[in-house]
Amino acid sequence: MELLNVGKIIELNELEKRRFLITKKTEGGFGVVYFLKSLSDFPNCVMKIFKNNEAREDIEREAFAWAQLGAHQNIANYLCFGTYNSLPYVLSLRYKETLDSLIGRVTDIETIKQLFWGVVSGLKYANEKLNLIHRDIKPANIFVDGTTPKIGDFGIALFDKFIYKFDDNTKSFIKFSEHKKETIAGTYPFMAPELILRNKAEFSVSTDIYALGITFFLNIKLVNFNSQS
Repeated sequence: MELLNVGKIIELNELEKRRFLITKKTEGGFGVVYFLKSLSDFPNCVMKIFKNNEAREDIEREAFAWAQLGAHQNIANYLCFGTYNSLPYVLSLRYKETLDSLIGRVTDIETIKQLFWGVVSGLKYANEKLNLIHRDIKPANIFVDGTTPKIGDFGIALFDKFIYKFDDNTKSFIKFSEHKKETIAGTYPFMAPELILRNKAEFSVSTDIYALGITFFLNIKLVNFNSQS
């Protein structure tokens, strides 16, 4: 995979060739995340490019889930699914903060409660709409816009019972087939004990709730409750 460099200007066909400046990039096992500064009236974005087309089915599932959920105030805003240099990408709105970056900085219990209930609202909406289980709730995957949390990164989420395939002709998602068997996935400090001890993929709403508890424990452990009413 040819990496794009910070400082490069790119055009995205899916956005009518709008131009963006790459200001930052982070690389992981799946591919590369680019932080894009808009050079037009379009907002700043984050582009998640995948290393190859072999996992396109999984990529399309993530894009579909995000497209269905992104209108909710506690879900990160999905913008589009497309290809760049023949590689698939998902584009979402860019946020300045994540819960990860706020650990130790936000100590007001009312603000933490507002963040907590916002994430609960987003998870509830996703589960009710798509029967979705996120499987990777953690501080780095919860963006923050002011005091409003936004759940992002649906790359390993489970939902519904079908695979949704992107149709290049209609530029929409169509129901394709039954999805594959569940596998163990997630980030270990945030995975429920039963997933690790039993070594079985038994994900449920309960496993997301466990991950949510660990996520906010990291935020409240530095709070001095005696100093607050």
